Amino acid sequence: VTSLRGLSTDTFYRENIISGGGVEPLLSFVHLDDMELKLEVLSALCNLSLGGFMGDKANTLLNEVDMPSLVSFLCNSDSTQRLFGAVAIGNIASHLDLQAPVFDSGALQPLIGLSEENAADVESQRCIAYAICNLSA
Repeated sequence: VTSLRGLSTDTFYRENIISGGGVEPLLSFVHLDDMELKLEVLSALCNLSLGGFMGDKANTLLNEVDMPSLVSFLCNSDSTQRLFGAVAIGNIASHLDLQAPVFDSGALQPLIGLSEENAADVESQRCIAYAICNLSA
């Protein structure tokens, strides 16, 4: 999983991972109790979602990812987890047909709460704003 996360930072590998069926095996790890592994998986999925590479896999992602778990990353004290949670939610919500399920999962309130905190770093604030904008579009 860590190797896929690393490879997913490169646009060439992103497209190959998705077209080669790499999303589904990653999604199989989402429901494990191992938070470290879950963070690696969400980080990889977040990277894969950059630049619209998820395409038709965005529905699969939303169906497989437990949104309350994704929202819980927003409430974590670790800034990296907050950042990946906000980016992943923002990228999922960039698909108009997925906005209602993301909204119904309760993602908006934690995003607004984080946007009001001074503790969030500038990059996290940018990603939180991105997610809020996509949810409200």
